[in-house]
Amino acid sequence: MYNDSEIQDWIQKHGVVSSFTFIVYGNILPPDVNVLTKGLIYHLQEYLSAGEMIVLYDPINEEEARAWNVYQGTSVAFIVAKDTIHLEEDIKKIVLEGLEFLRFKAEYLGSTNSDSNV
Repeated sequence: MYNDSEIQDWIQKHGVVSSFTFIVYGNILPPDVNVLTKGLIYHLQEYLSAGEMIVLYDPINEEEARAWNVYQGTSVAFIVAKDTIHLEEDIKKIVLEGLEFLRFKAEYLGSTNSDSNV
């Protein structure tokens, strides 16, 4: 759903990364993603800073939706450059509330932690 090479680069650079993936039932645009990202950093500034997170988003067409058993829309993943799984509920709540504010229907798909084993 998103560029695995970017994530692999982040894992190599930072050692451990956490990702939080959402499905947005619509075409989310860069300004919308910027609002979500800034809101997330603002609310979790004790744990996150702007340089420690990237957001990857890719449209999901009909063929991909059928293959992944989801609906068409946009996959949005927040990739954080450290182990932040303990913040999962906070991140989920903040992002879903932000998407609702922007008038997008969305669901949280889950989180993963990846380690470079270095």
